[in-house]
Amino acid sequence: MKLRTHVALVIVLITLSLISGIVLASHYLLLEDLDDVEKAAVERACDLLESHIDREVHALALLAGDYATWDETHTRLTSVETSDFESDYLNKTFIASQVDWLIIFDKEGMPAVHLSFGEANETPDRQTLLSETRRLNLTVINESTEGIVVLPEGPAIVAAAPVLRGSGEGPQAGTLVIGRQLDEEMVQQLSDTAMMPISLVDSGEKITFSVVHPGSPVTNRTEIGISADRKNISGLITIPGLAESPDFIARVDLPRNLYFGGLDAIYTFILLIVTTCSVAGILIILVLDRSLISHFRRMTDVVEAVRQDQDYSRRLPKGHVKEMNLLTSSVNELFGYLEKYLVERENYEQTITESEERYRTLVESAKDGICVIDRDRIIDCNSRSSEMLGRGRESVIQTSLLAYTPEYQPGGRRSEELLEEYTGQAYQGESPCFEWRYLTVDGTPVDVEVTLNHFDLASGSYLLAIVRDISERKQLEQLKSEAFAQIEQNLRQFAVLNDEIRNPLQVIQGLAELDGGEDTEKVLRQVRAINEIVDELDRGYIESDKVREFLRKHYEIGENEE
Repeated sequence: MKLRTHVALVIVLITLSLISGIVLASHYLLLEDLDDVEKAAVERACDLLESHIDREVHALALLAGDYATWDETHTRLTSVETSDFESDYLNKTFIASQVDWLIIFDKEGMPAVHLSFGEANETPDRQTLLSETRRLNLTVINESTEGIVVLPEGPAIVAAAPVLRGSGEGPQAGTLVIGRQLDEEMVQQLSDTAMMPISLVDSGEKITFSVVHPGSPVTNRTEIGISADRKNISGLITIPGLAESPDFIARVDLPRNLYFGGLDAIYTFILLIVTTCSVAGILIILVLDRSLISHFRRMTDVVEAVRQDQDYSRRLPKGHVKEMNLLTSSVNELFGYLEKYLVERENYEQTITESEERYRTLVESAKDGICVIDRDRIIDCNSRSSEMLGRGRESVIQTSLLAYTPEYQPGGRRSEELLEEYTGQAYQGESPCFEWRYLTVDGTPVDVEVTLNHFDLASGSYLLAIVRDISERKQLEQLKSEAFAQIEQNLRQFAVLNDEIRNPLQVIQGLAELDGGEDTEKVLRQVRAINEIVDELDRGYIESDKVREFLRKHYEIGENEE
């Protein structure tokens, strides 16, 4: 990758880092605050809306209680004649109170009065109202009740109260039920109160938020979330329905103008950063190309030439930047050092080669076998070793020592046990020297003297074995033992011979003395001469016996006598 590309990547990374920092800072410092501000606004609107709906329900409940405790209402409901009962209620009071319909049930739960004050298309018909009031058990009640009822024409605020005398005492004459539809006019009033768009949600409609916030801390009936398209933040107010009626749900929507305004400011700032970094990057690349990159290119050409032809006599050119000149001087010094190092290395390699040749000549010319052993395997040897085994050098390497060894050594011990014992001593730092018997390729046993020494290399620990053929020495020692044994046997026979000579000589001496003839003196003289010779032989035997004891003691030659 070229230096310009590296610089461009650095500028891109810096730009991305700035953008990431701005995005993160904006998210945690600005956007979250804007989100909280919008959420707080929706919470306040939901609280206002819920409070306003509660006031409307309470006001309708007060109105129902007032009309239910009129004495005239109680009297006419208990009288037999009710032909003009309905006309009395057709007055401006209910219209001013924005009541859309009214139903009065007698004490038996039968409808006595049904009045409608709203638009015909917005007010439920008589049958629907009677069905809903019966379903909600509002025809006969003992105490006032109010709430929101979801009707087919839409939700309505409903209040019911028992019809009593003006004093609030009974007997109960029936039940009065009034209702007010939550029509578009009333929804607009609610929107004006909350100062935000408000809509009514059907009970079966499913609303999905991409982000859900905790509800209002004032009430547990508010849910706040962000719409799926993230353009609005909405609050849902759930008011339990009256009796068994479904819950009433109102929705407050706030366009996220503040949030998206913050996003537009962030995007504008990011675009400004990208533009600034792009212009600055181009200027930086131009300056670097003039001051550094062109010099780097010339340096790269020289280094590439050195790499190809291995000519370290080349030198880098100097530039206009002080730091680059320091780098150039350092690299030129390195080239000079490498040039000198290569000359010294060539001389050193030549010295090593000559040393290896001398070592190889020394090892190959040795009269003893020299082997390098790894545990019990031969990994290298000289020609004398392979000659002693009667095999080629290549066939000996990487073979086990036990392959050339009889099962038992002359002492009677197993070869494998002895080999393990001696190699273990050598690996522990000792230098065991011992006699060993191996077999040549034709099975001929050969006695050798082996010396093991331990040494370490980078590749591991090894043993150096010096193997000396002692077959001739063993034969010579055998001949010496046999010769001394023969001499000892001769000496013993000689000692016996002395006794055998003396015995007849004494007989001759005795016979000569008894005879007393002319030759007696001559015979006795000869007997004494022979006796002196035998004494001389006895003295020689004693000296020979001392020599024999010396050989037994120091050379273990001859048999030990009790």
